[in-house]
This record gives sequence, C-alpha cells and structure tokens, in this order.
Amino acid sequence: MGRKLRPMIVFAGTPGAIVHDELKEDKRYDWDRGYYTVQAKAYCDKKVMIEWIDKVWAPDIQGPSVLALDSLKTHKMECIRTRLVDYAYTSVVYVPPGVTGLAQPMDIAVMKPFKDRLRDLYTKFVIENGTFTDAAQKRRHIAASVLQAWDEVDEESIRNGFLKAGLVATGPRDARGVFATPKPASEGVVDES
Repeated sequence: MGRKLRPMIVFAGTPGAIVHDELKEDKRYDWDRGYYTVQAKAYCDKKVMIEWIDKVWAPDIQGPSVLALDSLKTHKMECIRTRLVDYAYTSVVYVPPGVTGLAQPMDIAVMKPFKDRLRDLYTKFVIENGTFTDAAQKRRHIAASVLQAWDEVDEESIRNGFLKAGLVATGPRDARGVFATPKPASEGVVDES
C-alpha cells in the first residue's frame, strides 16, 4: 500500500508523428523514472489508459491488487476493467462522483502539494529564463519538472492518504510487507517443457 509508480506524462500529439518520435528518441527523457506518450488532446482516452495499465501499472504491481478509480468515462469502460482484472490481476472500485476529495487517496494527500511544486518549478524557470524557445524545450521542462515534483512526494504521504480515505488494507504479509497471496493451483496446468 502506498508504493509509488512511475508517473505517466501525456503530451498532445499523434502516435508515430513528430512529438511521439521525439519522446522515444531524445535521450533527455528519463524513461526509468517516467513513462511518456501522446494523445491528440493530452487526454486519458482508452488507448492511453490501456498503455498505462500495460506499461506502468501491471509491470510494477506485486500480486493481486485493488485500484480505486474516479468516475472518468474512460475508467468505467468495460474493456478497461477487463484489462485490469485479466491482465493485471487488479480488482477495480470506483469512487463516486463528488467525493474524490474524501475517498481518493491521491486527491486527499498528494495532488495539491504535487501540483503546487510543479507550479513553483515552472514559475522559477520562467523568471530565470524567460519563455520557452520552442515546444520541444517546454515538453522537456515539463517532463523534468514532473519527475522532480514526483520524486519529492513522500511515500508516507501516499500511505497517509489511504488511511485518511479509510482504505486500510488488512491481511497476512510476507517479510517485505507485501500481502501474502496463495500460490495458484497447478491443477489442469500442462508442463510444456
């Protein structure tokens, strides 16, 4: 509970076009600390959500998980729920509209200080350097600022967000603090070796 994943940064652009290629090829983007993609309006649509599940969520979770999502239309698509359940072994619960500030751990404990820090980094850049010379420079600055602000988010604040939301996980844990999950039954499994 409360372990940080890499942030996914969505820029306006078209897959396979100039901005998308820039993100893949420019070595100044730190792919170990962040994940970058494009969408026409920099919005979380079905493609972006599936990409987040496949590239950010699923590779980093440890065992069966529960994901609390807000009521964004994309989050509520059946294909998204199915992808989370079948591919990422994740149960999904939806936070009712209007109560995310009370029931969504990220909204409770993380997003305001995170966004405040992003604003500070942007303001500092503009005061010290003036406006951006081009869109690529602005994207690089945004990416670096998101990574810096995210690095400054303390994992303990995320855990506190879960506690304040009343989402306290209970059950047996292993020595690393990860929930103990039963080993899947091997009944019906065929050894292909």
